[in-house]
Amino acid sequence: MKMAYRLVHLIENHSEALVACLLHRVQNSDATPGYKHVPREELKDRVHEIYRHLGDWLMTKDELDLKLHYSELGMRRAQQQVPLSQLVWAIVLTKENLWEYIKKESVLERVEEVFGEIEMMQLLDRFFDSAIYYAATGYERKTEEELRKTEKLAATGRLAAAFAHEINNPLDTLNNLIYILGQSDRLDSNDREYLQLAQEELRRAVHVTRQMLAFHRQSSKSKMVDICTVLDSVLKAYRPLTDK
Repeated sequence: MKMAYRLVHLIENHSEALVACLLHRVQNSDATPGYKHVPREELKDRVHEIYRHLGDWLMTKDELDLKLHYSELGMRRAQQQVPLSQLVWAIVLTKENLWEYIKKESVLERVEEVFGEIEMMQLLDRFFDSAIYYAATGYERKTEEELRKTEKLAATGRLAAAFAHEINNPLDTLNNLIYILGQSDRLDSNDREYLQLAQEELRRAVHVTRQMLAFHRQSSKSKMVDICTVLDSVLKAYRPLTDK
């Protein structure tokens, strides 16, 4: 056990160099291109937390700590759209990076040193196997949440489309009635102005129903409008109240 402790302290004391090496490997590996979407500082802080406090993670912290940390990591990488296979491979690289450093730095001359290195290898294997499992479960949970959100949006879109379809029929009827009314010779100029305003508002209602029909395909991009036209429309709508 003493040898394992010595190796842990060796890793913790050289954590900065180990972090730099791992960052280079992950961000330049053909197996982890998705990590280009992960901010470098965020990745650095995550790895440094493990390397700098490796002794706590291997010998002090319990399974719940490991579960919480790596489940959250898996959810974060899912949110960043890093493929699950690349998340797993990055964790594997984290372990390999440690193991290669241990093999390079440790000089095994006695039997107890050999057993100490084997013990260290077992601790690392157990730790990173659990890390991969909890990261994968967190990743799957986040993916399922996003899928449920997508399904809810799709259901809302279908409901909105059905609602808009039912409204369209009476709107068509109103449009025809306004057109017929506009052919009358009994209307004065004020009546025709209000009738034109009613037609404009009806067009807006029709536009809204069309947007509802296309709810699930709706774009979030901004749209340019003419503010003068909008204000003029509002003033016309409220003119009967302001004239009183």
